[in-house]
Amino acid sequence: MKSLILLPAGLPDVPSSVLDGRTPLEAARTPTLDRWASRGRAGCVRLVPPGLPPGSDTALLALLGVDPRREHPGRGALEALGLGVELGPDDLAFRLSLCSSFDGQLSHPRGGGLRPREARALVESMEAAFGGDGYEFHPGRGYRALLVLRGGADLQIETKAPALARVGALDTHRPTGRDAAELCELLELAEELLASHDVNRVRADLGETPADSLWAWGPGRRTELMPFALRDGRELAVIAQSPLVRGLGLALGAHVPELRVSHDELVTAWDDKLAAARAALDTHDVVLLHIGVLSEASHERDPRLKRSLIEQLDTHLLRPLERELSAREDLRLLITSDHAAPSSDSGPGSDMLPFLAVGSGFAPVRAGRFTEAEAARGDLRVEQGSALLAFLHRSGHSAAGDESA
Repeated sequence: MKSLILLPAGLPDVPSSVLDGRTPLEAARTPTLDRWASRGRAGCVRLVPPGLPPGSDTALLALLGVDPRREHPGRGALEALGLGVELGPDDLAFRLSLCSSFDGQLSHPRGGGLRPREARALVESMEAAFGGDGYEFHPGRGYRALLVLRGGADLQIETKAPALARVGALDTHRPTGRDAAELCELLELAEELLASHDVNRVRADLGETPADSLWAWGPGRRTELMPFALRDGRELAVIAQSPLVRGLGLALGAHVPELRVSHDELVTAWDDKLAAARAALDTHDVVLLHIGVLSEASHERDPRLKRSLIEQLDTHLLRPLERELSAREDLRLLITSDHAAPSSDSGPGSDMLPFLAVGSGFAPVRAGRFTEAEAARGDLRVEQGSALLAFLHRSGHSAAGDESA
């Protein structure tokens, strides 16, 4: 039995007045997803265990059967692996987001729509000015970058994700902890460089928002994870453009093919991902297909844009995969998300996330559309996210008297 996990990050959202009180998923025309919902099994899953900070890294580990309370390299380490930046056992890595500010407040977590070439120029300038003496700045994808502290593995530094700090002065959201002072000083110096950089001067002249702020978060250290094949007994493939997701796949010993990367964060090469997923299904038992465009759209706070992208997902990816599902009797499909939209009240990594399982063994219990509300009314609640994959591999039915899977 083969399993395909579709992961549109940031899919769940909250109702919006511009969509007549509906979420983007509720408002979108999704005929393929509706057909799946009519013959699949819907429910909700808690991917982030209670007591752990919400985040895609934690949720993805759980989704692939890893208990993040016991094994967790940290986001920065996974991003470094996905970017091809080698960490030593004594190093510490942070996700470094290029952001925009207004009057001391975080105004845009994506750097005001910073272009990839602009982001690279800013990061390279920071490396030229501050690299060395144990600090390294590495370009990432778009507004994302990586900051490595060589020899910093034992530092006690605490951070928070930008999406969890949508209000309050930026200074109140700086890294904290016993050893955070030197890092905060570095960030302040780097922001002075950003403020006077030619890239931001040109953006301001063009009426665009400058990327004048830095957010260091998600510290991670090199950690060896048990390979997925040894843990699960199946071969894993991970299809993703996100360095974080690619890094997680590599950490678990998965096959992680190269993909064409769009220069626009709000564009997905649907055909490339579809072809990669089909090829991976021929040779692997479990395939994780990550879609990041909805998460990026959520940062734009435009529900209509997100609705349009969900409709593109249904047309360009789900419809062709529906034929794949029909042709392969040995295929089961799971669609869920690693976090709710940043616009939701509960923030990324909302406690319970919707999921839909389709394929052999998944008879519908309450047939309907696949939406946040319909999933919440479903008969399944998976309280331990790391058990969801095992549920997908089983017959699809809960054990007698165990409706929480």
